[in-house]
Amino acid sequence: MDREELLAKIERICTPVLDQMGYRLIEWEYVQDAGRWVIRLYIDREGGVNIDDCTRASRALGDVIDVELEIPHGYTLEVSSPGIFRPLRRLEDFVKYRGAAIKLKTKMPLDGRSNYRGVIEEIKDNTVAMVVDGMRYTIPFEAIAKARLDEDIAAGTAQGREQS
Repeated sequence: MDREELLAKIERICTPVLDQMGYRLIEWEYVQDAGRWVIRLYIDREGGVNIDDCTRASRALGDVIDVELEIPHGYTLEVSSPGIFRPLRRLEDFVKYRGAAIKLKTKMPLDGRSNYRGVIEEIKDNTVAMVVDGMRYTIPFEAIAKARLDEDIAAGTAQGREQS
């Protein structure tokens, strides 16, 4: 099983377990960190998560992952909050954070540009419109490689976000 297949399977087996517990899977990674393999899951729920939530989710997922993934080597399971620089992976994440400052990278350059840092303006027809340095860009959702809230949010310098 290649890395992409493994990541898809992690999402497929973890999402229903977390949903049943009232959590949402925000981000998932399978990486080598300091010489060890790590499955890193970021979870959230309305009102946020704390260390006890992460511990509960980790205990619930540990055996399921061991049985379902059949990883041929040792790994560490880490479950944590997405934090203030939370990733935006689903279209509904962009809807939720409309008005927020984000950093976004596309899979391939669009009109010569791959990196964007600006404010989400509108989500429509599977596209994300954002304002970057006073210019409006419309990016197809399927062209987005990575997006996350910008550090301006953490510093409290970005304009408040609108909730949908």
